[in-house]
Amino acid sequence: MFKNMKFYFHPAKLTRIRRNLFATQVVNHGGQVVLSSEVATHVIVEETSDHSGLPVSLWAGDPVVVGTLWLSQCLKKQAVQDQQPYVVSQPIQKRSTPSPEPPTTSKKPATSDVVVEKYACSQSSSASDASCNAVVLSQLRRLADTYRARGDQWRAHGYEKAISAIRRHGKEITSSEEVASLEGVGAKMASKVMEVLSTGKIRKVEELCETEESRVLDLFSGIWGAGPATANAWVIER
Repeated sequence: MFKNMKFYFHPAKLTRIRRNLFATQVVNHGGQVVLSSEVATHVIVEETSDHSGLPVSLWAGDPVVVGTLWLSQCLKKQAVQDQQPYVVSQPIQKRSTPSPEPPTTSKKPATSDVVVEKYACSQSSSASDASCNAVVLSQLRRLADTYRARGDQWRAHGYEKAISAIRRHGKEITSSEEVASLEGVGAKMASKVMEVLSTGKIRKVEELCETEESRVLDLFSGIWGAGPATANAWVIER
């Protein structure tokens, strides 16, 4: 999908975990991750960051500068999407009186700036703040705990099965085929795992686990002797 494309991930407000997850998917889909924007065909910037503060040097090699949402859409639909709606324009710089500087000798980035082999989640877990599997397990655990606190044991059990299957797998998950091959992980659960690998999170976690009701339910569930039914009753009565 990303054949002949070279991606540079600008680190401003884009966490290392998300960069690693995106980078792994780029490599898995035939692209390259480079360490300099000057040799990149595409520069990826955080969607929510203040683009007016981006350094003009990002545009030095004439790459396409786009937000992370474009890359997420490409991975979600398994095809390169139209870049135009996601393009980030070069910010207009205020004119200032130039100060004399000593001449510098420009040189092209060394070939070592191009990363064409294993990256991010394909590396050992010590190479990043957290492994891909750790991020996946963390997101699935939050959903399992929330469903259990709400008394939905059936859904909680489904997430527990997936968590156990990923732990038994024993190596980093990098593709949808790999997820689908795990015993105890169905199609819907596999799509949630791939959502984490593509975006760094599961949208359902925000919708379900970060509401006021869930926070109060978690608080009540932490009281000794209070099961899901009792905690839910307290939430209704409050």
